[in-house]
Amino acid sequence: NKLVGGRVLKGGKREFLQECQQAKIVHLATHGKVDFTNDNFSFLAFRDANTSMPFEKLYLKELLFKKFDVECVVLSACESGLGNSYIGEGIKSMATSFIVAGAKSVISTQWTVNDRSTSLIMEGFYKNLKTGQRKDVALQNAKINYMSNVDPEFKHPFYWAGYSAIGNMEAMEFKPDYNWVLIISCFLFMLFILALIIFTPKRIS
Repeated sequence: NKLVGGRVLKGGKREFLQECQQAKIVHLATHGKVDFTNDNFSFLAFRDANTSMPFEKLYLKELLFKKFDVECVVLSACESGLGNSYIGEGIKSMATSFIVAGAKSVISTQWTVNDRSTSLIMEGFYKNLKTGQRKDVALQNAKINYMSNVDPEFKHPFYWAGYSAIGNMEAMEFKPDYNWVLIISCFLFMLFILALIIFTPKRIS
């Protein structure tokens, strides 16, 4: 959240459902599991830091009865884009269920992704997103940058190809960084004062 702002939720499944239905971006870094036997029981895991419970499951079937007015949901969880395919419907996954629930776009995974490569790719994705790149382009460039900066053994597609994007891929708008706006404004003001000093005609007494 240092890159795009926001806050970290630690209250588990209930807090997520209460607080995230109208967020701009929702990033879920958690455990996920697809259930090919019964799609409705594919799930994302949540843990409430305030309790001793191991974790709670948010099932796919629960999402179908929720409303998520969210511009982008990032499912940094294993197998979040996997599911059975149906004629006329396509793949029924956690990712597509967020779309059904109202999310405009979803970034999801196709297999059990590596934590380290995921961290690097997601950091690049958000940096690119903040510069005004389309979501799919931001993800693609993050993967390219990852490939350019890791050792050969980590360039195998397993480490970077697992993430895919669906939905509305338009670029997102972010609030300006007011610290930089203030610095630039002060700098321009100093240049203006300096110009006045240099170019103002001097009187000869």
